[in-house]
Amino acid sequence: MPNLQLQYTDIQLEVGLYLGYGSDPSQWQPEQTAQVDRIIQDGYRQFLWPPPMQDISSGNPFGPINWTFLKPLGQLQTLAPINGTQTSSTTLSLTDSAATFTASGLISAVIKIVCPSGAVYSRQITANTGTQATWPATGYNGGAITESMAGAKYTVYQEDYDLPADFERLDGRLMFSPDDSRPWPIEIIDEQAIRRRREFPMVVSCAVWACAISRHQQVGNAQQRYQLMFWPRPDKVYHLNFRYEAVPPPLSLAYPYPAGTASLSDVLLTSCLSVAEKRIGDEAGVYSQEFVAKIQAAALKDRQAGPEHIGYNGNHSGQDGFQYGVWNRTLLNGVVPA
Repeated sequence: MPNLQLQYTDIQLEVGLYLGYGSDPSQWQPEQTAQVDRIIQDGYRQFLWPPPMQDISSGNPFGPINWTFLKPLGQLQTLAPINGTQTSSTTLSLTDSAATFTASGLISAVIKIVCPSGAVYSRQITANTGTQATWPATGYNGGAITESMAGAKYTVYQEDYDLPADFERLDGRLMFSPDDSRPWPIEIIDEQAIRRRREFPMVVSCAVWACAISRHQQVGNAQQRYQLMFWPRPDKVYHLNFRYEAVPPPLSLAYPYPAGTASLSDVLLTSCLSVAEKRIGDEAGVYSQEFVAKIQAAALKDRQAGPEHIGYNGNHSGQDGFQYGVWNRTLLNGVVPA
């Protein structure tokens, strides 16, 4: 069904025409096609994350532009501890246990092993292949395991979880599903605080109450991603919902539609043309002025899409829940004390 939203090829054509390359992209030289693509990506970034600018009406700083369409709803499901019996004497294979664990992908986990002799070992490990992990040469208590692990009982706790690939920053707090029956929210604390708590000997898994957001170590040409680190380790399956600021993929033939709605197409096109005129003349021109005016108007409209109010603004210390204009009063035997 036709719509008014511009696609990648529409913007490509307009930028090419402005640069004098003609109306048929198939006839462009490879370096011309590459230059147009670079301009489109720069214009797209400028549209998504505009630089600081002055309000064209008052002359004061306009303020940051935080698009609502860049804040999707994310979901994450924790894993319950998995118990199993080791069949090999040297390698602990997570595929010996429930397939649902390996299907979710292993990032890092804590394994607790109780050997037939009664010795207990615990170790935090990182996956070798995403589904299997080998017990390292040294452990938290007692160093390397010198006895056979064949027949040993083990429990695997998953405590780190990948966030969406386009995750940039959390917007708000982590919310539990009503079925999780959680009376308190998860507190977001510093990554080092989580690591300090994990330095202590293993404790029984229980309901998580704290987490930290950290970055994966970048390896090779893979894009760096974020992860959630929980403490204590989850004792069961929890279903988390959260709003986050997302980073959309570059515009291309594979991803032709830009983020946002059709009403923003002209703003994006003007942004790309403003980049093009700077590349040609090395200075801002008419399209740069149009871009500032159009993006400020679009940002004001986008802000109107927010809530009318954000709830009670007061100091109800120690209370959790929503305020609906009613003061939460303490009852004694069903009666408000005098």
